[in-house]
Amino acid sequence: MFESTIASPLQKIKDNRLEARGITLLIKRDDLMHGPCQGNKFRKLKYHLIECRRQLSDHMVTFGGAFSNHLFATAAAGYHFKIKTTGIIRGEIDEANPTIMKLKAWKMHLECIHRHDYQKKDSEQFLTMIKQRYPDAYLIPEGGHHTLAQQGVGEIVDEVKDQYHQNIDHWFCPVGTGSTILGIAKKISRGSVAGFVVLKGFNLEDTKSKMCTEHDLPENKIQLIDAHFGGYGRKNEMVERFIHEFYADHDIILDPIYTGKMFLSLFNLLTTSAHYEGSTIVAIHTGGLQGNSGYNYRYGSALPEWTPGAC
Repeated sequence: MFESTIASPLQKIKDNRLEARGITLLIKRDDLMHGPCQGNKFRKLKYHLIECRRQLSDHMVTFGGAFSNHLFATAAAGYHFKIKTTGIIRGEIDEANPTIMKLKAWKMHLECIHRHDYQKKDSEQFLTMIKQRYPDAYLIPEGGHHTLAQQGVGEIVDEVKDQYHQNIDHWFCPVGTGSTILGIAKKISRGSVAGFVVLKGFNLEDTKSKMCTEHDLPENKIQLIDAHFGGYGRKNEMVERFIHEFYADHDIILDPIYTGKMFLSLFNLLTTSAHYEGSTIVAIHTGGLQGNSGYNYRYGSALPEWTPGAC
């Protein structure tokens, strides 16, 4: 059932700029796994699904915005595994939003709450209210962020070891809630993992120090790099242009919220910094491609879109 995970491919990227610097870039293609519930979203859900079953619950409740990849993956997983799902939505619902349309098609119950109230979602009072409203449900934090999510993401490292039998010098991934970078950092035995932070307004050094302290990691295990490009979910023509170019060059679709920002920043870094010359690098493609339809709908853009497989 969902206890097993089919390993996603590891793809070597051919690029003259990187080859001139002796850089081997491998992309962990989590965008190619598990149909609509793909990418790190499935990895972060995997052990939540197992825990939900262990608690004999048939209902998952979680949180997110109207274009949320996490809600999309939770609804898809719930529909496939016949578990009821409820999404607590920040703000109002636009019925024409492609993400909302899929959530409803997968029978997710949607409950909208005011943005001001949503900010309290991690408070004890708010969570008590949700538990009273849905007493038999299994609650999943926004984005799946949890040690269970880190456990699922950590399996990426095991897969890469089976797929590539040489040393990896550096790991890279996008950073939102932080589960992906923490899951990788906890599993790698050598090197470090750098995360491109796609949200605006963080003191990166303080955030890194807090993450390492809370999770008992040495501070040289993690690096955080600013990659918000104007803010989370904001339109950015530079990112859009890079996504089109990357798709034309490598036939890989990126999204404008996470992976587009990461790979744009990564290529800038690898082609300008002598630190990475001669290195072997793994970059995690975390999926989230359903967001391209919502982004195009919201901004009138024309990013390449992805068609989810069957649940």
